[in-house]
Amino acid sequence: MKKKADLIVFGGGIGALSFLYELSLLELVPENLKKLKEMKILLIHAPLLATPCSFQTTSTVSLTGIKEGLSPLGDLLFKSFHHFEHRFVPLLKSKSVAELGIEKVTKEYFFRVNANTDDDDQHGPKLLGSDILDGNERFKDLAEVSQTYIKTECRHSFKTINEENSYIIYPEIFQHFLLSEAQKKLNIEVVEDFIVKTECHHGEFHLSSQCGDYFSHKLLDARGAYQNEFQSFFPQHFGEQFVKEYNLTTVRGSFLKARGPFEGLGFEKSFYRVFNDLNFIYRHQSQELIIGSTTLKGALVFEERSILKIYYDEIVKLVDLKIPSFDHFEVVTGLRTKARKRTPLLKHYSNFLEKNTELWHFSGLYKNAYTTSFYLSFCELKKEILL
Repeated sequence: MKKKADLIVFGGGIGALSFLYELSLLELVPENLKKLKEMKILLIHAPLLATPCSFQTTSTVSLTGIKEGLSPLGDLLFKSFHHFEHRFVPLLKSKSVAELGIEKVTKEYFFRVNANTDDDDQHGPKLLGSDILDGNERFKDLAEVSQTYIKTECRHSFKTINEENSYIIYPEIFQHFLLSEAQKKLNIEVVEDFIVKTECHHGEFHLSSQCGDYFSHKLLDARGAYQNEFQSFFPQHFGEQFVKEYNLTTVRGSFLKARGPFEGLGFEKSFYRVFNDLNFIYRHQSQELIIGSTTLKGALVFEERSILKIYYDEIVKLVDLKIPSFDHFEVVTGLRTKARKRTPLLKHYSNFLEKNTELWHFSGLYKNAYTTSFYLSFCELKKEILL
């Protein structure tokens, strides 16, 4: 099987789909709009062999107190968050969570301010991870804890603050929405295939598998944590420059997830709660209860349940809710890529290796993939280089 396209999108996660979604929303003059609609696009991914990285995270969006004007990364995250809200908050009025895959919630932070020093004291457990309040100017106006779902004996050990505009993402629903909306305006063919070789010759990219061969002058590499083989695109002498520019590392981590229903256990609606750096999240639409995240310090590649039970026990000590037994939880291990200075990138290479080839490469989306991927795509696509 041979297929040729005007653009190949390599990957099926949030990087690939945000790029296509933003492409479908481009405001163009009639001539370029006609070109865009006629463009043949192949979306190639292998969901069974390479599950999108964005499916294996706690999938939340929040600003986390970030302000503009303090650092380049902070500015990018700030703009990305507000771009996300610009794109999707208006849709919350007309679409249900089951249709859009986004749910607005209040993020509740709880920070330890009164650590226990008595080993015999069973109340107010010492949380794992660092206290992010140390030297952090983003959280100043902390309040006493009065929430009834926090055990009375633990409330004095914490202070709290809320972040109103936060969002829970349902990855499968959201990414299905993105693809279906993009396909309404663009000529996108989805191919489920596992690419085993990538080459660039005769002015074209050539992606090959055991089932077929795919050709295009333009390629978006959006494989996320599976892109460690990206260097194979480059000639050998370019390898050192690539490593120096991106400095990509794969970050692995695990969290706990229990699936409902949870009738009679006190879980009537979604919530997003964070105890220092320990997430406690309930997705009501899919009835999933989550403890931890893929960024928890000390996470292992192959996480032992005994390690994660420490996180489970911390939550059980803190909250006055009927948490399902530990046996009800499964271990979810996720992969993400981190670039230099944690800064996500969408890089464009013109005349890549050979004339008339165009390459775009997503890298380092890390912890903010659900916002930065859209903003970076928007900024790149408005240059109209793709057309």
